[in-house]
Amino acid sequence: MDASRSLTNHWFLAMQQMQRRGFLQWLTGLLGAAVCSVVGLPGVKYLLESLGRGRRTARVVQRVARLADLTPGRPLLVAVTARKQDAWTEYPQHVVGRVWLVKSGGDGGVQAFTAVCPHLGCTIQAAADGKTFVCPCHRAAFDAQGRRLPSSATGQENHAPRDMDALACRVVQDEQTGEAWVEVTLEQFVPGLRHKVARG
Repeated sequence: MDASRSLTNHWFLAMQQMQRRGFLQWLTGLLGAAVCSVVGLPGVKYLLESLGRGRRTARVVQRVARLADLTPGRPLLVAVTARKQDAWTEYPQHVVGRVWLVKSGGDGGVQAFTAVCPHLGCTIQAAADGKTFVCPCHRAAFDAQGRRLPSSATGQENHAPRDMDALACRVVQDEQTGEAWVEVTLEQFVPGLRHKVARG
């Protein structure tokens, strides 16, 4: 009987030591996790904010062409440059987009369209006639006002889900020279949707 009582006491003491050891291991792990969190979370936050900053797209307002350089009915492709920050790298003058400008013949008004195809985001080009637009990726076609051409007009399926994305533009006068310039507000839109949705 003494042997069984001694064995039970020994087992009970061993279990208490195991519980203490387990508790100390758990406490050490908890303290280690707290220290890592205090040290690591600010670094992770910095990395995520920096990477996210490069993906944001803002509106860029810029004078892109002199009004005198536009020929009525002939599209003109111009580049929009701006300061761009991609995560940690900053580019002072980087091409952030391209814009098609179309001057109308009668009133001299100007329309601006992004050169990004609303189908899959390829760059829209001027068609062979020099008056309409075509996307080289899937042959999406648009008229001079940026409207999607029906398949019956082109002889092939037009994959573009919507018209070309029109941009806000206006004619402004330079304060120093008095020349008329076309000022465009460049935005980026999500391709593949039936309705125009701005990125950002």
